[in-house]
Formats: sequence, C-alpha cells, structure tokens
Amino acid sequence: MSEIQGTVEFSVELHKFYNVDLFQRGMQSEFGISRAGDISKSS
Repeated sequence: MSEIQGTVEFSVELHKFYNVDLFQRGMQSEFGISRAGDISKSS
C-alpha cells in the first residue's frame, strides 16, 4: 500500500512541477511577443 501512495504522491508533485514549467514558458513567450510588438511600433 505504501508503494502505491508513494507513486501517487510522486506523480502529483511531477504534475505540479510540469504545470509550473508550462506556465513559465507561456509567460516568457507572451513577454517576448509583447516586446517584439513594442519594438516594431517604435521603429
């Protein structure tokens, strides 16, 4: 039983980490797009 519990906890932690990674990548790409828009407006 404890093996199953450990596996479930590990997969939950991995899922949280993956979501945070995706969120950060999304923020970076949004920031990059907005910066590119600002550069094209100013030129």
